[in-house]
Amino acid sequence: GEVWLELTEEIDLEVLEQAFADESASLTNTATTETIPVTLERPVATGKLAGRRIVIRPEGDPLPADTPLALHLPGSSLEDLFGNEADEAFDATFVEPTLETIVVDTAAPLLDAVVVRDARLELRFTEEPSEATWPAITLDGEPTTWTLAEDRYTLLATEVLLPGTHTLTIPAAVTDLAGTALATPNTLELDVPLTNATFVAHDTPDPRTNPTSAADFRHTFHGLERDPTTGLVYARNRWYDPQMGRFVSPDPLGYVDGPSAYAFAGNDPANVSDPLGLWGQGEVSSKEKVAQQRSLQEARAQREAKCRADRFSVHCMSDFELNVAGHLGDESFSQPMLLEPTGADSNPIYTLNGIMNNRALAGDVAVVASRIFERDARPLWNPTRNPVFDIAQTALVNKRDIPDATTRLVARTLSEQLARLPASQNVTVAGHSQGAAIGPSAFTLNSSAERSRIDFVSIGGAACRAPADLNSRTFIINTRDVVPMFFGAGLAPCREVMEAEGPVSYQFYSFGDGRPSTSHSAQAYSFAIQTQAPSSTALESEARALLRSAASGLMKLDPAGHRTKAALRAALMTLP
Repeated sequence: GEVWLELTEEIDLEVLEQAFADESASLTNTATTETIPVTLERPVATGKLAGRRIVIRPEGDPLPADTPLALHLPGSSLEDLFGNEADEAFDATFVEPTLETIVVDTAAPLLDAVVVRDARLELRFTEEPSEATWPAITLDGEPTTWTLAEDRYTLLATEVLLPGTHTLTIPAAVTDLAGTALATPNTLELDVPLTNATFVAHDTPDPRTNPTSAADFRHTFHGLERDPTTGLVYARNRWYDPQMGRFVSPDPLGYVDGPSAYAFAGNDPANVSDPLGLWGQGEVSSKEKVAQQRSLQEARAQREAKCRADRFSVHCMSDFELNVAGHLGDESFSQPMLLEPTGADSNPIYTLNGIMNNRALAGDVAVVASRIFERDARPLWNPTRNPVFDIAQTALVNKRDIPDATTRLVARTLSEQLARLPASQNVTVAGHSQGAAIGPSAFTLNSSAERSRIDFVSIGGAACRAPADLNSRTFIINTRDVVPMFFGAGLAPCREVMEAEGPVSYQFYSFGDGRPSTSHSAQAYSFAIQTQAPSSTALESEARALLRSAASGLMKLDPAGHRTKAALRAALMTLP
């Protein structure tokens, strides 16, 4: 009962709605000459194809089959976001079909983009591809299986793409719903890395942008010169990368715009400009910027002096860790924050990252959790890029339930999310490495009623503890991962969870060679969980015995005061 328009670019929906309101645009029953009232919807809101589909939905009862219809859209009703109108009106006559039918098809479909996301292929077309022709698409010469995404432009592969080089063939035999063949066949070589990184293998230019000048004019809107080869913009004193939103060289004037010498316009491009590549110009003058920077430096010096006087006590460790870690890195006085989710789920899994995680790596942990649990995930980022301060935060702050900026943010976010959800619905929190220590510490700041609605999952956790009144506690442990097996409770094996009260479950795995990259990283856990079943009873009993054993000697310090990594790794490898 709907009429779908697939346009070459996004149009101003309000202009089209006004045209239907004043009846310059119309959907008419030609048998009765009655104008049918309609509502308009733009279902695809993101991506390059956003706003290209307009759904015209007749109001009232569904139209009977075979009702003769005429659609008239004047050129002035089809106006793009730059105010350009269509050259001519669009008219089509048809009858109300019993099945989906293509009424007008003026162009052949194109392959718009190929994306590898979370080790799965995504093929986006400019039109919905006919399901009957999907088998023509081959990967390494073999057909694969696909599902159609909600936007109906994109095919999603159901099979995981293994690391290595693959050949993707999309022939002209792929057609749209009208049977029109793909305008250009495509054969692509895909180099898939081990890290399951998301990358774009093929992308057509965005129709909403003009990447090059037809007159070979290299200067952009602000008079800044754009290099056509690299895409960088020359801001007179240094180069700017529009994709990163940052300068690629430091500010010649130093830190006049804040703690980062690479940030653009003080990270406030909506209100501030930087045409010279020197300092932001806008609501705050450069002189005021310098004064603010000096004030920040003085405050930082005072805080660091206080911590030195207190001999780095646990009472100032969290503030010290945040400020120093932000100063050593390039995150500009990094503060914990809620980062962008992997999807639009109203109740995502919240993830807590481990040590040495900048914002990008924190996002990677969320992607891994999303892949493991097959749900959207949103990272609660605990910032720092210095392992010394992370370990100190874990041992001296998180495991002693001393509130810091991160645990307060986690507790507040969970409280707000639980308040928005129905009382019968829970929230899931997944912590990897240090994140498994942050979560339980944060939960102590929540009320008992809130804790009863929290499901906690520890993945290779740097702590084996969680409040007993949580709704559930799950510990995912790799028996070859030194963090949960030996360091998870400080210098004692991770024994306390074995006698924990309340609902507790364990999932034991055995993978890697004891190194962090193969046995502890979030990506390593993700790969194992997707490719292995949880451990057998024999492996689980051995792991439990090892964790419970106070006489195993694995954590007894040798006379020199340390145990070599090689010896510890050899002990881990004795398990199956």
